[in-house]
Amino acid sequence: PGSPEQIAEARLRLQRAMTTGAGVLRDEASLARTAHSIDAAAAVAAAGSGARSWELANLVAVASALLAAARIRVESRGAHTREDFPGSTAELAIRLVIGGEVRPGAAPAGRLSA
Repeated sequence: PGSPEQIAEARLRLQRAMTTGAGVLRDEASLARTAHSIDAAAAVAAAGSGARSWELANLVAVASALLAAARIRVESRGAHTREDFPGSTAELAIRLVIGGEVRPGAAPAGRLSA
C-alpha cells in the first residue's frame, strides 16, 4: 500500500465518494458509506510517502471535516439536501464550528455557533 498508483486510485475513489455520498444530495446512509471511503484513503495515505501521499492526507482531512459538518447538520439548507431531513430548522440557521481532532469515520465533534 502507498505506491503512486495506489495513491492515485485512492484519490479518485475519495473524490467519487465525496461527490456521490456527501455531495448536494445526501442522507445518513450515504454519509456512512463515504466515511468508509475516507478511512480507506487515510490508510493508503498513511502507508505512502512523498508529496502525493501528503496531498492525499490533506484531502482526507478536508473530507473528514466536511463529513462531520454534514452529519451534524440534520436538515436541508440552500442547495444541500438531506434526503432523510428534507426541511430546514431555525435552530441550524447558524455557522457550524468543528472543534478538536476530526478523524475519519469518527462521530462528529462539533458545536453550533451563532
